[in-house]
Amino acid sequence: MNKNLLIEAALASRRLRGLPALAHTGTVRAHLAVGAAKFEELLDASVTALDPVLGRVLGNIEEHGLHITGVFPVEDAAPEDRGWFSYTTGLSERLGFELALATLPLKSAGPILHHAAKLLTAVPSEGDRVDGILGGGFTVRLHRCVDTGPFAMTRRVYGGDPEHGVWQIVVPDAAGRYPDEPGYNHDGLPQPLF
Repeated sequence: MNKNLLIEAALASRRLRGLPALAHTGTVRAHLAVGAAKFEELLDASVTALDPVLGRVLGNIEEHGLHITGVFPVEDAAPEDRGWFSYTTGLSERLGFELALATLPLKSAGPILHHAAKLLTAVPSEGDRVDGILGGGFTVRLHRCVDTGPFAMTRRVYGGDPEHGVWQIVVPDAAGRYPDEPGYNHDGLPQPLF
């Protein structure tokens, strides 16, 4: 069997798990449920064997409720392509959206994304400010990403964008200003808005 076909079948099966069950009764329903569970186990095992990266992502989602992907610049990249960013995959299953954070390395971004994922319980609105994600009394602002192309792993796992989008956590500079405000320190904390 084609490796990519098997991986896509496993991802499709995971997406279908969220659909309502058919109204079967009696032993037919029980047999279907057992067969479906065994099939899903086999598909998940196949994905892990054939694509260890995707297997790790799915395992983290299963165990922790999310996976955080860090994207790092390569030395020979054009200056405009040298930005760091990180994003979640897996929050869609609980919240219907994912989170992203630009500029900060994964070592810093990971804890911020984890903490934000715990604090947010509903779909945000453009410009919402959230206290308690950063230390030092700084407040983050949320921005709905227009460009979701960079979040490839999320798109791969879910077959498209999350229902309520990807929300970027926008961090203020030391003076508390955001990237779209006058006087923001773009040199100290360059932060593209997706």
